[in-house]
Amino acid sequence: MTTINLGFSSSITWDLEFLVDDMAGWLNKSTVSETSKVGILSSPRFLGLIQPFVEVNIMEQFHRMIYAISLAYTLPTRQTDIT
Repeated sequence: MTTINLGFSSSITWDLEFLVDDMAGWLNKSTVSETSKVGILSSPRFLGLIQPFVEVNIMEQFHRMIYAISLAYTLPTRQTDIT
């Protein structure tokens, strides 16, 4: 798993309840965020916050899922012809 280093880490309130509320609010408002939600969710610090509540293998799968979704979203798409 790739370690994520956040340049904006100091502007994050690293409290699980706050982050859950922030993510839910961001999803409900569909506004532009000043920080990368993908970066936060895949950071070692976030994984450390959820560690008491989530099994290690689930944290690893969550990390991979966030990375895969981000990668799929950012990769250029190409149209293929099906004949």
